[in-house]
Amino acid sequence: MTLKGLLWLLALTALLPAVSRADQQFALYGLQSLTNHSDLPHPAGVGAFLQTSLSQDIRLRFSASVAFDRDSYVATIRRGWGLPFPGDTLRDFWSESTHMEVFEVSFLARPFDSRIINVFVGGGLGLTSFSWKISGQNTGYVKSTDAGPRLAFSLIGDFEIAHPSLRPLVLHLWLRERITMATMFQCDDCGTLFDDSISSTEVSLALALRL
Repeated sequence: MTLKGLLWLLALTALLPAVSRADQQFALYGLQSLTNHSDLPHPAGVGAFLQTSLSQDIRLRFSASVAFDRDSYVATIRRGWGLPFPGDTLRDFWSESTHMEVFEVSFLARPFDSRIINVFVGGGLGLTSFSWKISGQNTGYVKSTDAGPRLAFSLIGDFEIAHPSLRPLVLHLWLRERITMATMFQCDDCGTLFDDSISSTEVSLALALRL
């Protein structure tokens, strides 16, 4: 998780007692995603969320996460961006790394009540940023780009396991479908790989502590 995201969560921790009506939870989670972007096919990472109850069946959640994808291969790549020109290529053994950072606010509703396993469904609104870097083992050449933050929307289905024997711990398993909007700024010669809208499916497992 990024430092900025952690600072947001710590600030919200101080504010939540004024708005919550029931329990609060702070959780750390691991995630595995699949996206439709070729340079970020299956990022995995970690995150944290802070959740509070607005009513008996409504939850407000603030989350921050970072996910990484890495690859290594031999290939011929272009040095720069934009239109190619003669000699603008390098062949090497490349180490490629990409990561995705997300900060999101979500509302979750519980359609039915259970003492042990609760199902929550809802949606979220957030900001997503992307970063890409490639470095050559022999040439030492480095090429990188950043994109974002951009607006993102998500749908969430969350299974909460709150067995009395686990107290004060709670387990969460959720599935999230997210769409990050395309950039409004278009430039053929700019160094970016993430101009278009990006969809991702995320599976996460969290261990939460009741506050």
